[in-house]
Amino acid sequence: MPIIYDASDNQVEIKRIITSIFSAISLLGGLFVVLTIIYIRVYRPLLANRLSLKLTFWIALADIVYSIFVLILQRKISSNQLCALFLWGYLEFTLLPVFLTATIAFNLHAIFVSDIYDVVRYQKFYFPSALTLATSISLVPLAANQFEADPVVGTCWYSSTYTSRTMIWEICTLFGWVFIVVLYCIFAVCFIGYKLHKHEQNLRSNISVDMHFVNRKMNKAMRRIILYPVVLIVTQTFNCLCEFYTFIHGELHFSLYLLSAVLPACAGLLNAIVFIFDPAVQELLHRNRRGSTTHGSPSEDRSFYLSKSMNEIGQKQPKSPSQLLKPMEFSADSDILLRISPPSPMTHSSISKLKPSYQVQEVPPNHQVTFNDSTLSTDSSMAPGPESHPLHSPPRKTKLMSLI
Repeated sequence: MPIIYDASDNQVEIKRIITSIFSAISLLGGLFVVLTIIYIRVYRPLLANRLSLKLTFWIALADIVYSIFVLILQRKISSNQLCALFLWGYLEFTLLPVFLTATIAFNLHAIFVSDIYDVVRYQKFYFPSALTLATSISLVPLAANQFEADPVVGTCWYSSTYTSRTMIWEICTLFGWVFIVVLYCIFAVCFIGYKLHKHEQNLRSNISVDMHFVNRKMNKAMRRIILYPVVLIVTQTFNCLCEFYTFIHGELHFSLYLLSAVLPACAGLLNAIVFIFDPAVQELLHRNRRGSTTHGSPSEDRSFYLSKSMNEIGQKQPKSPSQLLKPMEFSADSDILLRISPPSPMTHSSISKLKPSYQVQEVPPNHQVTFNDSTLSTDSSMAPGPESHPLHSPPRKTKLMSLI
């Protein structure tokens, strides 16, 4: 099917220049993210123990390699072998950050619809699954010799461009996957945004909330992390729309073509901008401004401090020990120190089919935090003692902020 191409040579050259500029900036943005995360892991390891930060590291690496391949593909390549190699890299490192970003959205989504054990169980599969899926998909057209120079725009692309057969290849190995992930991210962003809004209303109404979202700080962190899927939606939507529009109407519209080339090239830049507002980076900047030189103590590692402001906590003196066993209610502006402790011992008959649960309890301000204090921590392990049933296996340890 012949394709009508309404762009002049000058417009094509402008497109190549703009794409190259933003690709170079995105490459620098990816380097900034990678180096910053390495610095955090080395000098502030307590801030790096969060899933989305680990995924962001791999996304930034993929953005760097993607930007390199985009810069190479802006030049005309006559060798079919080189064309195939560079296009494989383009597909691989287009799909990899797309799938990794989808895991960030899925992880936040899963926190709302699953319990803490399910979320932890999923997380170890995120990166291997994304890498395996991206590599498997990108190798298929390479093995089938589907890559060659595109006669319409003079760059490397699938062979026999815009035929029905090639369009099926493009959908099955690139645009279909990107389109599915974009749709899911739109759903996840709307769903999570709605849940965060409802949770904020609960906090303002002094309604007790689930342990996953115990404070505004958790809300704030999740609102920032959800921006990564928003970047994916912005950068990849026009990529899919341009291809579908061209195939359906038989016309390669230059405005859509320009957006489909430039916006994906901006992914590394936009992710770097979002990364600046990441909770770990903001906490790092806050600590540096305070001139802190400590790297954290064992008690700080085991305790989940939602705020270093202890003035408000000091005003919450418990009237009796029994008050510490009551469920916590959170006010709109409260910053609290939490103790996540296991539930009371269960009888043998109630153990078999029940998942372990958690209780959120307030710690008195005069409580001395020690390294061996198993109750003043985000550990989900049950405290040892004769009350624990021998058949009740201790659950896995986890930290609240490490889930997001």
